[in-house]
Formats: sequence, structure tokens, C-alpha cells
Amino acid sequence: MYYKKAVEQYNFFNFNQGFGFPIDTNNRWVKLAGTIPWDEAEKLYAENFTDETGAPSIPFRTALGALMIREILSLSDRATVKAIQENPYLQYFLGVPKYTAEPLFHPSLMVQFRKRISLEDLKEINEITINFKKKLESKSDNETVDSNLPSINSTANTSGINPDVSDQKTNEFSMDQDFFEAARKTYNTSDLPKGLTSLKNHGTLIIDATCCPVNIRFPQDYSLLYEAHTHLDGIITRICFDNNVSKPRTYPVVLRNAYLDIAKAKKKGVKKLRKFINKILNAVNRDLRYIDDLISQGYFPAGKDLETISVIRQIYDQQKYMYDNNTHKVDNKIVSIFMPFIRPIVRGKTDKPVEFGPKIDVSLDSEGYAHLEKLSYDAYNEGSYLKDAIAAYVERHGCFPEKVLADQIYQTKDNRLYCQQFNITMTGKPLGKKASADWKPTHEFAQDAKDRIGIEREFSRDKHCFGLEKILEKTAETVKNTVALGIFLGNVIPYGF
Repeated sequence: MYYKKAVEQYNFFNFNQGFGFPIDTNNRWVKLAGTIPWDEAEKLYAENFTDETGAPSIPFRTALGALMIREILSLSDRATVKAIQENPYLQYFLGVPKYTAEPLFHPSLMVQFRKRISLEDLKEINEITINFKKKLESKSDNETVDSNLPSINSTANTSGINPDVSDQKTNEFSMDQDFFEAARKTYNTSDLPKGLTSLKNHGTLIIDATCCPVNIRFPQDYSLLYEAHTHLDGIITRICFDNNVSKPRTYPVVLRNAYLDIAKAKKKGVKKLRKFINKILNAVNRDLRYIDDLISQGYFPAGKDLETISVIRQIYDQQKYMYDNNTHKVDNKIVSIFMPFIRPIVRGKTDKPVEFGPKIDVSLDSEGYAHLEKLSYDAYNEGSYLKDAIAAYVERHGCFPEKVLADQIYQTKDNRLYCQQFNITMTGKPLGKKASADWKPTHEFAQDAKDRIGIEREFSRDKHCFGLEKILEKTAETVKNTVALGIFLGNVIPYGF
């Protein structure tokens, strides 16, 4: 159940701190509160509640604001609730009518916030906020506005500036009467993306891919198998204890000593390692048979244990296949028992040749705002999604970009022909050994290489400042939402915040 509040933002005179002092209008949280269209974004959040019964949910502004505070200040869930409880500016940012010394919500609700504000909602909120900020910037360019109390109140109060953020197209590119006729003559209409309102190219699209590592132990085959055995041994122990059944032999001490012998060895010989893997494979297989026998007798494990057993069966099959075929590669390789959706992403970096986390494609427009184009847990060739990124640019701006800045992996023959068809400039090294051998970098190529650094700067800031360097969430859904939140924060949080 969800109730929409009549007033989302209180002005400075209505907001009562309880200390008798007025709130500082130049505070960073006060200014940030006026740059986000809370009302428009709340409509997306309210759609998650269809039931008319039950207790009212926490307001959207409180939910999203708490997640933003957690990432900006790099706090835990409990520390975030305490910081909000102690700071009146944070409570103002969350839309609270007056300061209260009581906690606004229980820390456990932070998990529900991360689940309810989905990836799709955050991407839509990101687009709404970008459009909102662009209109505020254009208004400040055309008018002389006082930077103190009146301007902040007008953007923060629902009765003040409230641009129509539903208009996602740039008005500069209006629909031409003979547009479709010209499009039919110039292009193949089946190739034209949706949302195109002008044949004029405008702006620059910068795109690149990166990986957002999650917080898991670096996976090794022998340690992953030993971890599987320890979990199976614990499940067998619980089943036997709960049902007063004698526990079969699982040899935990023997296997522990064998594992430490391998783990502590400075040099792990191939024969010694394969011998231990064979031994632990047999132990995991034996543990799975014990569990099957207990289930056949009517002794069932708990629900979470059933999920763990299912994942371990897949790990055993994959590790057995690699051991029998003497290889280290297998399709959809599982590297974590409790995060089986994580896949190894080969990035080719010197310090981190392989990373473990979702792979994302992010684009920057001419104004420097970031857009999450694609997110996947499986490795993919980012060059195959350049057309989708251009189509998304057209949908947002109503025209094709004038230039695309991307690294060599995006500059395939197919992508170059696509850009050439729609008059999009893409500078890069020519394809073919003979052409590339005679090619020399031009001034335009060097300048484009400098401009493309903007996307690397965005990646660095999002990872170091907004939690994408090591994601602490544990489920596939919350990891995705955290990535989208980090991209959103990169757009709304100014440098030096």
C-alpha cells in the first residue's frame, strides 16, 4: 500500500529543526534537494504498490534519498539510519517536515528499498532528472536568478519551478513536414530508430564498457570445491541433528588438513593440485549421495539449503568436466556458491586480467550526462551494441549524433558502415593490415582520443565515490540496482560535493 503525500518539500520557514535556528540555504544537501524531480520520479515508484490494503509504505523520497546518502557517504545500512537521525540537513533532504531525534525507519528496510527501486525505474529516473537539470540550466542562462533563498525554494517547492519532464525530446529539432519523404529518399526507413525527429546530426556520443566487481573471494577451483564440501557437511549435520539420525562419515578433519597442505604451499605443483581436486571431487560426490539418501528417507533440508545443494551440483558437474578433460574453461562457469549469477569477465588489464561482476556499457552525451546502455552478468562483445546505443541517443535527443567516440573494439566494419550511412563521424585506425600500416594519426584523431577520456573519468568517479569499485550487495537484483544508482549519482552529484 502506498499513500502519496500532499506536500513533498517544505520550504525553509516551514521546516522546523527544533533548535530555534533557521536551516542554512547554502548547505550542499539543501541545494541537492532542488535538483531532483521528486514528484515525477515518485510516479514510477508508486506503480510497485497495487494493493489498496496494508500499512502505508515509506515515502519514495525517503527511500531513494536514504540509498543516495548511503553511497555518497560510504556508510553501512545501520550507519546510514544513525546519520539521518543525527543530521537535520539529511532529514530535510529526505523531505521530513521537521527535525526528529527518532530514527525514521529500521535499517533492515534499506534492503527493501534496494529491491523496490528497480533497474528500470532508476534508468527512467536518471533520464527524468537529466532532462529536469537541463531545463534548470537553460532557465538560469536566460534569467538572472538569485542563488540564495528564492531560487532554491522555487526548485525545491512543488509550487515553484516544475518543468514538464515528460518531454524527453530536444525542442531544437522539430518535426519537418517533408521529413518522412526525405527519410524515404535518403535512408532505408526500416533502419531508422524510433524517436527520430530531425535528419540533422547534432552532439557527440562517447561510449565504453567496464566491469563493476562484486565483493567475492578470488575463485580457485580447489578452494571452491572445498567450500562446497564444507557447506554440504553442514547441511548433512543439520539434517541428522534435527531428525535424530546418525551422521554418516564425511571426513572433515582429513579433508581440512589436505586443503591446508595445498593452500599454504608456496608452489602448487600440477600433479599435487590435481590429486587434491580428485580427492575433493570424490568427497563432494559422496556428500551429495548422502543427502539424496536422507531425502529418500523423508528427511528434507531447509529451503535455502535446497538452493545451495542445487548450485553445488552444478559446480560439481562443471569441475568434474574440467578435471576429466584437463581444461580450465567451461560454459557459464560458477565462481561463487552464494552468487552463482556472477561470471568471470576477461578485461585484459595488467593488474586485473579477470574481474568478477556485471559488465556495463555506459554512454556520455554532449552535456556530460551518463546513460546506462546495457548491463549483463555474462561476457559479451560491446561492439555489437553500438547500434542500440545510437538508437537510444536518437530516442533521447530526436536526432543522430554528429560524432561517436569509442575505442577500437567498437569500430567494426559493420558499425563503420552504419555510422557512414547516417553521416556519423567515427575516427579511428583503418581496418586491414596494409591500410593500418600506412596510416598515421591525424590531429582530429588525437583530439578525439583526448575527448574520449571523459568516459574513463566517469568510470573512475562512479567506482571510487559511489560504490561501484566493490559492490557489497548479494543478489542479482540488488547488484543491478546498485550499478544503476551509481550511474544516477554520477549525474546528480557535482564535483567537490
